[in-house]
Amino acid sequence: ELRSYDGRLQDNVQAQRSLHFILGSTRLFYMWGRPFLFTSDIYRKQLYDIIPYDVDNVRLRYYPDQTGEGFAQGIDFRVHGEFVKGTQSWFSVSFLQTKENIVGDTYSVYFDPNGNEIYKGQLNQVPSYTEEVREVGWIRRPRDQRINISAYFEDHMPGDPTLRVYLNLVFGSGYPFGPPGNARYRNAFAGDEYYRADVGFSKKFDISINDLFTHIWVRAEVLNALAADNTLSYTWIEDVYGAQFAIPNSLSARFLNIKISAEL
Repeated sequence: ELRSYDGRLQDNVQAQRSLHFILGSTRLFYMWGRPFLFTSDIYRKQLYDIIPYDVDNVRLRYYPDQTGEGFAQGIDFRVHGEFVKGTQSWFSVSFLQTKENIVGDTYSVYFDPNGNEIYKGQLNQVPSYTEEVREVGWIRRPRDQRINISAYFEDHMPGDPTLRVYLNLVFGSGYPFGPPGNARYRNAFAGDEYYRADVGFSKKFDISINDLFTHIWVRAEVLNALAADNTLSYTWIEDVYGAQFAIPNSLSARFLNIKISAEL
């Protein structure tokens, strides 16, 4: 966060500051004769002297020559317990909002003689134009994911608890995005929703080696079982008039994962 977008090192950057307010509750209850835990949290995080950043594919690109203020607020709910006896499962719902206001962040709007707004690339096509400078104001931060819902359910064979299967479900609303180098439309658009389902099968083996008892877990997982076409980022292209278009880049499709772990 000390290195600017063009790679230069900034030596006069102030440390980011934040103030947190969190209110949480935890409730233990019994259902079907088994214990369950329900937790809820409400939070507000006030941000000062923030360093803005953009998400470029899997890379964070910072703007240490700029600063501003921001906030993050939301609420989380989670229930955890033995929905199936002898296994652990959970369900969670989260709501989040985070925004920022960058100091001195402005953009220009151009109008033709009739008062119609025109692209910057069209300025040489009109006899005259007027320019109006506006403040960007509050915008969504790059990680402003409003809704996130996830669930994890595990079960085992009735006659063999060492043979288990799990289902992991995730849904999240889209992250904001915008064209590069455009203050007016920075994080102005909502990306596609994210959804994913994972299925896993595991088997436990009990092995004794040199009087040392060991549990070996072998797990086979089908990740992104529905082959969801989730968007990671966008590649921007521009036409001769200065209009920009976003081309989505997708995450990995369905794939198989094998995992082996040992417990002493």
